[in-house]
Amino acid sequence: MSTFGSINTALSGLLAHRRALDVIGHNIANTATDGYSRRRVELSAVGGSTVPAMYSRSTISGNGVGVDGVTRIRDEFLEFAALRAHGSAARLATESQMLLRIEQTVPEPSDVGMASQLGDFFAAWDDLANTPSDSAARIALLQQATTVSSSLHRVSTDLHGVRDGAVAEASTLVTEINSSAQQIAILNGAIGQATAAGLDPHDLSDQRDKLVLSLSDLIGVQARPGENGMVDITLGGTTLVRGNQAQQLQVTETGPLSGPYAAAGMNAVEVQWAIDGYPAIVTEGRVAGLLASANVHVPEAISELDAVAASLVSSVNALHQTGQGLDTVNDVGLNFWDPTGVTAETIRISTDVAGQPSRIAGATAGAGALDVTVAQKIARLYSSLGGPGDVYQSMIGRLAVDTQALGRRSEIQLEVAAQSDEARLSVSGVNLDEELTALITTQRAYEASARLLTTVDQTLDTLINRTGLVGR
Repeated sequence: MSTFGSINTALSGLLAHRRALDVIGHNIANTATDGYSRRRVELSAVGGSTVPAMYSRSTISGNGVGVDGVTRIRDEFLEFAALRAHGSAARLATESQMLLRIEQTVPEPSDVGMASQLGDFFAAWDDLANTPSDSAARIALLQQATTVSSSLHRVSTDLHGVRDGAVAEASTLVTEINSSAQQIAILNGAIGQATAAGLDPHDLSDQRDKLVLSLSDLIGVQARPGENGMVDITLGGTTLVRGNQAQQLQVTETGPLSGPYAAAGMNAVEVQWAIDGYPAIVTEGRVAGLLASANVHVPEAISELDAVAASLVSSVNALHQTGQGLDTVNDVGLNFWDPTGVTAETIRISTDVAGQPSRIAGATAGAGALDVTVAQKIARLYSSLGGPGDVYQSMIGRLAVDTQALGRRSEIQLEVAAQSDEARLSVSGVNLDEELTALITTQRAYEASARLLTTVDQTLDTLINRTGLVGR
């Protein structure tokens, strides 16, 4: 073996471990950097020649160490699991928040809630039954009816506002998604070029993967490895980003809602591919939660509120038409509520009795003006099975159960996402204890390589400058 070969061996150690020190220092510097993945230098032994010469064979045991590259430490399985967990957690959290907003439009139990107002309305019929000829009781009844109709209008308007807010937020998020997808495509292109040129694109890859994780929160995407370090992003099985090309999405209102809540008179909202208008399959992420709220939760609440109004109109009018007011000749067969206003948005007092309290029918037709049979029957509607009060309580009970159940599911999924992040970061995150250990080990290896170089230098000095001086 050539003595000079040891110099190359020592030099390879110095170069390799200096590169390792650089990478370790980069890891330590980015301990608190969000989205950073730790690096590791891959070293391999440089072996001696395995091909013999014509008249001899090599006796070199090795030629030192070489740097194969720098690896970004990540577990692809854990990364994919984190994308799924984040998408589900974001969807459930958004749906839970939207249900809470719906609940806030009907604050129950409360002294100013709809249940209390319906109770006061039917109690006013009891008051009328106690004093059928008292104009004050009749005026108070009309005022309570006005309060009930105004509250139904307000709740309906608030629910439509919740839905409009969900649609607007979904549109804003889709704009953000389009921007992120475009940035991912640009980073993909830069990463592909750097990889093909043999350069280190890991910092760019960290930026890209951070954007991918945020996309999962927004719309529940999946990622799969592409060529030259790039990734392809899919949404519902359709490619959103391929290489350095990105597709665009849009939020569109299509035809009327179908299914049990079609009566709400709303259009369905969906996310479409901008290139051809084809529906995108969105099942996870915040956008999915907003779409579920706009297409299911809010229309369901509005339909149930309309059912309360319809029950109130039909049940009260059915009894009111059988009665008579104080004028036993002209105040017969009248409607208390306008029969054309059978939704929470359109309910109103009939022109038959509006501003004319004497025409309110509290007595059975033909039984005399002071009869109170009809007023008593209407007063009992509130507590009757299938009556307006029962329909409203069913709505509130269903809404409370759904909100509580979805809130619990959201809490569970958020914990799953947190655990998924912990597992992911346990692999890709920087551990200062590990880096310190690697730093000391690399430092000692660098010092040993330098010491080897010094020793070889001293050996060669002895060989060149001192050998053969004896006896001169």
